[in-house]
Amino acid sequence: MILNILKHIGRITTGVSLGTSGPDVILCPQADPIIPIVHAELSKQMDLIYSSQAFKHASYKLLSGSVRIPTESYDDLLPVGQDERWNIFTTFRAYLQDSFPLVYSSLEITSVNTHGLVFHWQGSNDSLKPLLLTAHQDVIPVDWSNADQWAHPPYSGDYDGTWIWGRGSVDDKADLIARLITVDSLLKAGFQPQRTLVLAFGFDEEASGVEGAGKLAVYLEEKYGRNAFAMLLDEGEGYNENVKGGTIFAVPGVSEKGYLDASIQVVTPGGHSSVPPHHTSIGILSEIIVALEATSHIPRLTRNGTAFYVAQCTVEYSPQGRLPPIMKDLARRAMDPDDEAALEKFASLLFNAIPLFDVLSRTTQAVDMINGGVKSNALPERAEAIINHRVAEYSSTTDVKNHIRDLVLPLGIKHNLFVDDFGRGDSMRSDVQECKGSYLTGPSAQYLTRTGFIDVRRYRLSRQW
Repeated sequence: MILNILKHIGRITTGVSLGTSGPDVILCPQADPIIPIVHAELSKQMDLIYSSQAFKHASYKLLSGSVRIPTESYDDLLPVGQDERWNIFTTFRAYLQDSFPLVYSSLEITSVNTHGLVFHWQGSNDSLKPLLLTAHQDVIPVDWSNADQWAHPPYSGDYDGTWIWGRGSVDDKADLIARLITVDSLLKAGFQPQRTLVLAFGFDEEASGVEGAGKLAVYLEEKYGRNAFAMLLDEGEGYNENVKGGTIFAVPGVSEKGYLDASIQVVTPGGHSSVPPHHTSIGILSEIIVALEATSHIPRLTRNGTAFYVAQCTVEYSPQGRLPPIMKDLARRAMDPDDEAALEKFASLLFNAIPLFDVLSRTTQAVDMINGGVKSNALPERAEAIINHRVAEYSSTTDVKNHIRDLVLPLGIKHNLFVDDFGRGDSMRSDVQECKGSYLTGPSAQYLTRTGFIDVRRYRLSRQW
């Protein structure tokens, strides 16, 4: 089913055994290449087809056409059926049906929550667990205020002979179209899989995933059962940086960072800007943001973390001269659980040489949205920021909330503000009693203080893997 995927991946990186070190230790042992045997002739046939200019240009055209449909998903979308902005996915579904008629006539197609798509290709051997291939139809909305800065219009789908331009050309319509092209070409070759293949395409991955993947997961479990799939091939990780460095890594996705969007709202009394307080809600929120960005989460390279294993392979196979020569020796020594000094030195050099590993080894935070004020001469009564967090493997959403609370509480005290800590209200730490204001709570969640309050809450569904 995924003959060429397996063939071109070739060697898949695997882990290393901990507790060993020394010059003879292999940093990144490799699995043997997987080469089709039963379908060897079909594999050669597909290679010839895939390498032809006619096939390539037909594929480029299919991806370009999909990019031209602006399937944007927004954080504030209402459920399907209550928001007309979902309607663009009906257009996208029609495009897929027109572009892949053989797939639609040969496979069992199910719509989940209107716009979620599941393609079922029945295998000949029911004793084999199915394969699950996923992708998402949606893209991040375009900020049209700076659209003139794009090299090509955001939804042009232009092909310049090298690149296909437009939002979704990589994330993630390239995967979606590639999966359908693969199935379509195998159908045309008369291939019949032994193992059932399932394709599932969500439509709000760039938002919360609740309407798309959330509903698809329920459907798939109901239809196929728990732990029903032999393998999941998802969007995965890119490899552009590795290509630039001269080495391509195919790394199985065995973990994912957690996720938390936190909203921080500062509410203060309004009034005319001719008689302002020392700090407006926007000013206080700005102070909070500065404090958060000045206190980022510390990276930790752990021996049982996926970043450590990827680092071993990076050190072993990076082009000569890219990394300090001492890195290979440090990488081997760092595998020894008793050599913490080697691990610390290895991590330090790694983070400096390849900043991506610094990001992989810590919880990240990014202030992505901010809003406040309605008029230039009116004091802003409410200011809000949304901070996106990708939670490190060794951490948790609880750690993230504690980090935010530890930074916000002192500033609340400083500005005489009541702080509602993720809905905990007066059940916070005792030092909140230093705040001099009073507050009231009720169904409408109205808080009255001398100068206002700070509300810290989950902005969107969080997931921790």
